[in-house]
Amino acid sequence: MNNTLLIGLGAIGSLVASKFEDAGVDIDILVDKKRYDTYSKMPICINEREYIFNYVTNDNSAQKYDLIIIATKYNSLSSAISMLDGIMSDDCTIMSLLNGIDSEEIIGKKFGIEKCIYAFITSTDATREGRKVWFVADGKIYFGEKDGSTSERVQKIAQLFDKAGIEYNLTSDIITKQWKKFMVNIGMNQVSAVLNATYGDFMKCPEIMDLTSDAMSEAISVAQAVGVNLKDDDKIKALNSFSLLSPAGKTSMLQDVQAKRITEVNMLAKTLINLGEIYNIATPVNRVLYQQIKTIESMY
Repeated sequence: MNNTLLIGLGAIGSLVASKFEDAGVDIDILVDKKRYDTYSKMPICINEREYIFNYVTNDNSAQKYDLIIIATKYNSLSSAISMLDGIMSDDCTIMSLLNGIDSEEIIGKKFGIEKCIYAFITSTDATREGRKVWFVADGKIYFGEKDGSTSERVQKIAQLFDKAGIEYNLTSDIITKQWKKFMVNIGMNQVSAVLNATYGDFMKCPEIMDLTSDAMSEAISVAQAVGVNLKDDDKIKALNSFSLLSPAGKTSMLQDVQAKRITEVNMLAKTLINLGEIYNIATPVNRVLYQQIKTIESMY
């Protein structure tokens, strides 16, 4: 991959950009015209180090890109896609690090699903407030071809990540792994947002864990209906792993609610509800969570 572009400079995007910069590996950051002047002059502080990245806009980029990494929030995906016209090479690959299970399909409707590598990032505690980002855990990017093949392009991405010092897992089972993370977010993120619960609250209150488990069970039922091999054992392992998290830590959705930002509930509960209707799978817990989170947003 000769030319790499990142769009989205929130917590995850900043983490990725800083890893490239620290390793001396070139990466450009795509921004809109409004942010270009501000970002080019004002550094972003990541783990107490100031960075001014190489920012470009759609109309001032001097090159075409072979790899585009999208690290926006789900609600900004459409605007991100609209900025990519004219700056992709003929054989460009697009990698989305968004949570959920449908960002690749959304991108594929615009540019062709064949351009997409399926991916997600996990195990990071990256947090952003204003122009400051901090993280202890770098996280790991899982990625792979939908058909499980080890293609030339995924091998090139692996080589690029090696140079940038980014931990990754090139997997032949990316769809199942995406659904596993989706299942966890369906439970923990949404329940934490409704109940204002930290990770420690999950461990202290059995009722919170029961509600989380019920929401995750609906994700398992829908996954099995669409042909994804998600099992109750996957849920049990995920629930048990909650004890490893910092008790004071908060999910990204709880952080959004506390900051009065629009959440990614459409990516989570709404997507699951819609799939449940298609496959005739009941999703009553997620319907209630969806209604509650939308109500919270309306009260900002």
